[in-house]
Amino acid sequence: MKKFATRHNRGLSGQSLLVMFPGFQALMIGSVILDFTAAGDVVNAAAGAVIGRDPVAAFGCFVWMPGTVILGTAVLSVRGKPVTCEVDA
Repeated sequence: MKKFATRHNRGLSGQSLLVMFPGFQALMIGSVILDFTAAGDVVNAAAGAVIGRDPVAAFGCFVWMPGTVILGTAVLSVRGKPVTCEVDA
């Protein structure tokens, strides 16, 4: 019995966006980890450094959310043409 599977052929822009999306997520996760590991150095830091760290961490969240929405929408919008392939079951 033969089955058919449908997949989407992406162009160069679609493939590059598909690589950029998880790369952006990894970059943002890495920045959050760095923010939390830097929080352990608060004991030896000056008051100005402690006060300045929190807005930087908050700014990272405000970059992460819209970046995820924009890149995710772009990835979904360049899906490519559907191609139906015959597979053995």
